[in-house]
Amino acid sequence: MLSVRPAQWQALTEAGLGRFAQEMFEHLCGFAPELADFAGTDRVHEVVRLGIARGRAHRFTHRGPLRTYLEMMLALGSDFDTDPALRRASAALRARELEQHRRARLLYEDVLQYCERVNGLQNGHALAALRRLRDVPYEALASSGNFHERTLLLFRGCFPEKYQYAGEAALRQFATGAARKAEEYGVGSDAGRQLMALLLFLFGHGAFADPAYRWMAETMRDAALPGPEQRVRELHRKARLYLAAALKNHPA
Repeated sequence: MLSVRPAQWQALTEAGLGRFAQEMFEHLCGFAPELADFAGTDRVHEVVRLGIARGRAHRFTHRGPLRTYLEMMLALGSDFDTDPALRRASAALRARELEQHRRARLLYEDVLQYCERVNGLQNGHALAALRRLRDVPYEALASSGNFHERTLLLFRGCFPEKYQYAGEAALRQFATGAARKAEEYGVGSDAGRQLMALLLFLFGHGAFADPAYRWMAETMRDAALPGPEQRVRELHRKARLYLAAALKNHPA
């Protein structure tokens, strides 16, 4: 949910990979300071390592394309390349016939278009979505009826611009993945399942494996909490803390 800047197109050699990783660590801390502050130094280093590996899997081997890929991970989530809600924004990654600088440039342009259309001017739409989730009490997420239909209504109410961009078909697939993730953590309550779906919708479908949001998975695996319902309630509390930190420099 961040704005993006153009990358520099310079070649990256194997010998310079360590220096590049440190450079990217420093760059990403400036690119997303609120996220870096909340995640911590170790997690940002982990994001850099993961981003370089993921970028190289997409045949990005030069510093410019890799830098672009890392910025996109922070803007959209570490698993943005497989997120069903972001298939149009990540389409350039699948244009395997194009050389890497061209694909990186197209990726940058597509994500910039996404940010302008979905996140809005100065991220106004995205910030409004974060405020909506921050202000929702846990109990208010409970409801009855078909999970997929309720989830789609929540997606549309929380972040209508992203809902429209992704389309209902992709978001039904997204909701199915969210239901599987809730089941994986043993979450059976309506409120808990909806909370997890909303977090995945806002922060990316791989948020529970994303090093930038490691607090999510750590909370849901916390053995000090007696069961899934207590863990998902703690997840709600931590999510509100994270959102408050992310919004502290963006008053309504």
